[in-house]
Amino acid sequence: MASVIAPGDTLVTAGADGIARIWDGHSKRLIRALPGGHKAINAVAFNPKGDTLVTAGADGITRIWDGHSKRLIRALPGGHKAINAVAFNPKGDTLVTAGADGITRIWDGHSKRLIRALPGGHKAINAVAFNPKGDTLVTAGADGITRIWDGHSKRLIRALPGGHKAINAIAFNRSKS
Repeated sequence: MASVIAPGDTLVTAGADGIARIWDGHSKRLIRALPGGHKAINAVAFNPKGDTLVTAGADGITRIWDGHSKRLIRALPGGHKAINAVAFNPKGDTLVTAGADGITRIWDGHSKRLIRALPGGHKAINAVAFNPKGDTLVTAGADGITRIWDGHSKRLIRALPGGHKAINAIAFNRSKS
């Protein structure tokens, strides 16, 4: 299952039925359901402005939706395996997708063109996140290793063996403390 809150209190939930549901955060009413053709949706993300929504899942395709009209803009191929995680950098000019093939794909957030593919090990990547400044990208997954990448050059800075069997989630503290 996946969920995300967009700027303006829009909530998106998604899961095994392959449908992304968009909810009004104030009235708690369903705004729209997006049947995107996914077998299951594993990840959702809004860009920082809230004008672009991304869904990705078991079919290996990342779907880009207009955040206002909720219309499909584009579908990005992601390989032949499931996509487990998606994230925009804080500026919204970079989109990251990662999944069961162990590859992190870096996309131009505006043109949606593939910029680079980062090897992440031989097992699935389950989580991706940018720090609040956008200068650090972190990936983690089934191999139990957290990889820290330079957010600009996309070079591996460090690999942290965490002792986990698998890492399914990562997050940065957004506060300044």
